[in-house]
This record gives sequence, structure tokens and C-alpha cells, in this order.
Amino acid sequence: MPNEFLFGPTAVNWTTGFSFSSHSLGVPDDRPSYGVEFDPISIPNRPIPGDSGTITVRLSNSGDVDGRAGYIVLSTLGGAFLGEETTLALASNSQDEYQFTFVWPDYQSVSFKATWIVGDESFTATNTFQSGEVIVEEASFSVPWVGLFGGLMIAVAVGAIIRIFQNRQVGTSNPKPVKEQSKSKITSSTVDVEKIQVGCPECARQLRVPSDYGGQVRCPDCSHRFDVTPRIDDSREQTEDEDEDETPEVVSDGKVELHCPECEQSLRIPATYTGSVRCPACEEVFSAKQA
Repeated sequence: MPNEFLFGPTAVNWTTGFSFSSHSLGVPDDRPSYGVEFDPISIPNRPIPGDSGTITVRLSNSGDVDGRAGYIVLSTLGGAFLGEETTLALASNSQDEYQFTFVWPDYQSVSFKATWIVGDESFTATNTFQSGEVIVEEASFSVPWVGLFGGLMIAVAVGAIIRIFQNRQVGTSNPKPVKEQSKSKITSSTVDVEKIQVGCPECARQLRVPSDYGGQVRCPDCSHRFDVTPRIDDSREQTEDEDEDETPEVVSDGKVELHCPECEQSLRIPATYTGSVRCPACEEVFSAKQA
């Protein structure tokens, strides 16, 4: 039989051990550090359900390395989708803001969720905002005692003069009595009054009041009281012009009426005021001298 040759490895400079060798690779400390949060104030401050509202989401990168581009999704905690925006890459130690405008949900308080997705990572923030409500406070009525007593004295004086003049007439046995002017009957009818939106001049909260309401309104947020001027249609203006003779004279309250150059909203300000004025309807700021 032929000789068989067996070949095998030969150990050269090998050592025998009972443990595994390992190698370690350090992860770099410099990398992006992302963060996402809500701006706590909405626009307007307390949006009315059914109207347009805007909230702001703030993104930040507090790391020493520039970040990457991504996108952010806004929704309610109930899962209702409200909007999506593509985000740019954030530089190191910088931040950026993204605004979302949508129809405000019909709830007293609304909770939102913002999810920022960058590569394989996602970051989430939540916040709850309060909705606005319509609160109209009727203006308090005060009895004009000075006007009542003044009118009574004038009526007495006029009656005395008429009586003296009648007594001096000659040849009239049956003087005709002076007829008092009959008061016009006031007919009231139920009419659907349209509501308008006005803004508080202190905190910009939007309130809804009847278009024919005139008086003071108290803001439920800052408790500021301000005057609301009624919007009167053409038919009512014509009726008031016809009854102008029967309307008592109004004593001036030291205020003048201005009109907003943007939306023609009527405003009443002190006559001596010469600064800037903000329109409660469209929030246009203009000078009282220009108007």
C-alpha cells in the first residue's frame, strides 16, 4: 500500500489561553442634542371654537454638531391630524419655530401633540390650551336725576307761561286747551341679531357680541372693561333720522368717535388722547391724530 501523508497546522509562536480577546471603539461625544416644545401662548390668546387659531412649535439643537433635516407632525391627543411641516437642518446651539394655523376644535380645553422625526429618531411634546367663551355684561343703568329735574322745571315754567297768555286773551270764553304731544308707540319685534367679533384692547382676547349692542363689555381673561359701539343698519338709521326731533339731547361724555382706517370699525376714545390706538376688530394700530 502506498504511504499516506497527513498534513496539519503547526503552531509557531502561539500561546495557550483561556479568555477571549476584545477590542473597544469609542463613540464620539460631539453629536446633535434635539429638543421640541410648544410656545405656551396661542394666537389669539384664547381662540373661540370654530374660528381660526395659531400655535407655535419650537425646535432646538443644543449639541456641538449640526443636525439633520426632518419633519414635524401636529395632532390632538385624540389622534386628529392638524398639519405637517418639513424642518430644515438645525445648526449647533440654535433653534427654530414653526407655526400651525387651523380651525380651533370645539372644546373648552384642547391638548395638542407635536412629533419631530429626524432620521431614525423621534421627539414628542404635548401641551394644553384653553378655548375662549362669549361673555357679555350688560352696562349698569343709572337714573339721570339732573335731567329729570331740569325737564320738570322747564315743563312747569312753560305751563305757567301758557296759562298767563290764555288769561290775557279777550273774547274767548272757551280757550282751547293745549294738547300734549302724543308719544309714539313703540313696537317691539323679535329679530335675529347678528353677532360680531371684537377684541379686548388689553389682552387681544376675541369676544362675540350682538351687532346692535352698545355699552360696556368685561373681558373674562384680564377683567378689563371697554366700550362697544353698536353697528346700525340703513333701515334703523332712516327711522332714527325721522324721529330725530323726539330724541333727547345727549350730554357729551368727553369722548370722540374714530374709524379704523383698515376695517372702518367705530372706536370711542378720550378727546384729549393723541397716542396710538389699536382696533379691537382687526388689531390695526394707528395714530389718533391721523384718524
